[in-house]
Amino acid sequence: MSYYHPFIEEGKVWKVAHYRNELLTDYWTENYYFEGDTVIADIHCVKMMHGDAEYTGAVHEEGMKVGYFAPGSQSEALLYDFGVKVGDIVTPLMDYLGGNKTYKCVITDVLTINNDGENLRCIFLSPIELDYQNQIFGVWVESVGSIVCPVADVPLIITPVGQFLDGCVVGEKELYTAGLRSAINETIQKVGARKTAIHDTPFQQIVNCKSANSKCYDLSGRPVGNGPLPRGVYIKDGRKMVVK
Repeated sequence: MSYYHPFIEEGKVWKVAHYRNELLTDYWTENYYFEGDTVIADIHCVKMMHGDAEYTGAVHEEGMKVGYFAPGSQSEALLYDFGVKVGDIVTPLMDYLGGNKTYKCVITDVLTINNDGENLRCIFLSPIELDYQNQIFGVWVESVGSIVCPVADVPLIITPVGQFLDGCVVGEKELYTAGLRSAINETIQKVGARKTAIHDTPFQQIVNCKSANSKCYDLSGRPVGNGPLPRGVYIKDGRKMVVK
């Protein structure tokens, strides 16, 4: 197993950009950073601040999972799980259309992207309980976190109206490099195009031949038969099917 790059590191700073208008012509940036420890619900956490020392919650990392306590809350929510596999179901915290809530998502892709000599896992999520289930809902990058905001993530489907990650550093080391950002954006386009193609073609093929012998397709649109399937995400009868 490759070396895991932790989310919580002393001196790590995220620069989050916020748009000033919906025309996307201007934005301002705000830093998110760790400062001090705290104990919440008997769990040792690290406090995350933003702006001029404004408390934005506390995080806790164990293994490859990162939990989050919102300000004033004693309940820990899942922020990230960098140990997931394609087809896994997770319920992370998302700031979707106002308010911090959790949404059930399926992991559609787990890719490794080289970032200046270091391999980082990039995880793509899609919601399974919302109208946007054929779109990429979020992207988690090992060590960096969300490509929108490190806490209370804003789904990609409602950005860039809100905000985006403009940078992430530890000391002098830049983690969210231009090369990594470009690779992620290219992957988003490829995955999005693939998912759209699946929705436009195989979905309709299945809908038009609903029967006892209707075929099952993988996410690349290839028929896989109706026998026992390995764990993963499939399309059958016009619906997404997850085999765990």
